[in-house]
Amino acid sequence: MEEEKQFAKMLYFEEDEINKENTRKKQVFITKRINGEEKHNKKRETKEVKEEKRDIFNFDDEIIIVQNKKVKQTEEKANVRKKVSKKPKKKKKKSKAIVKIITIIILIIVAAIILLVTPIFNITQITVTGNEQVSNERIISSSGLKKGDNIFNNIKKRVITNIEEEPFIESVEITRKLPGTIQIKVTERTIDYQLKLINGYIYINKQGYILEKSETKVNLPIIEGFSTKEEELINGKRLNQNDLLSLNTIIKITDAAKNVEIDDKITSINIENKEEYTLYIETENKIIYIGDGSNIQNKMLYIKTILEKEKGKSGRIFINGDLNKGFKPYFREEEI
Repeated sequence: MEEEKQFAKMLYFEEDEINKENTRKKQVFITKRINGEEKHNKKRETKEVKEEKRDIFNFDDEIIIVQNKKVKQTEEKANVRKKVSKKPKKKKKKSKAIVKIITIIILIIVAAIILLVTPIFNITQITVTGNEQVSNERIISSSGLKKGDNIFNNIKKRVITNIEEEPFIESVEITRKLPGTIQIKVTERTIDYQLKLINGYIYINKQGYILEKSETKVNLPIIEGFSTKEEELINGKRLNQNDLLSLNTIIKITDAAKNVEIDDKITSINIENKEEYTLYIETENKIIYIGDGSNIQNKMLYIKTILEKEKGKSGRIFINGDLNKGFKPYFREEEI
């Protein structure tokens, strides 16, 4: 019933129902729903009558809808024009962007083709710097670069990888200098120690990289007692994990010896027993027992003092105890 009550109070005013002859009159349509059926009553009232009856209506309950067909049609047409006018602009912008992208891609392709086929960019010179152990010719050969090739026709990463296959080469930088020069700058690994084999020596660096096998002994400490198998000692490879751990202790020993200026006296270091590293000094004919390599800096000071005190005597130096617990290093003279 409440719904029917509200429905009955809806008033519809149509612009075309206005009486053109008498502007003070309007036609009013009243729609009522009675027992589920709609009934329409059309009445003509003067403006004065409506004003008299105005107090009858309760505006808190009533819904009044005024329809202006001309205004509504004008607004609808304007909205349609806006929608129609917006779409082509978006399409225009998209099409312009696509054309721009395609143009850029074409220009890049054309530029790349020109760079790759123009003889002016052929390699005319290859320079190498930073090398001492490896010759220029060997580095250029390893790189795969050739004169006459296009300077842009070589991938830097591949060239660098090729050169770094050389055991002595640690890192590589490639620079193109237009129109036809390629500069190769290398950083080499240095020989820091050598391993003693039956028929020669293996040169290694502080990172445990195997650099070269040679019959020539160099003036560097020899590492004895290593566990890496001879067939695994391949150029460019590294020592096994066990020997790499020992190598860290060797580096501490030689650095400490350098601090007291006796590093050049060390002929060999035996790493077979990690609880008892031993040094051999050939010029003094002395074997030095330094224990596990702990507290090495203080131990080196004692070694230097004993070497100076017992100069010219063959024998053994024992410094393999705990200095913090009162151990006193000593020298025992004997034939070695």
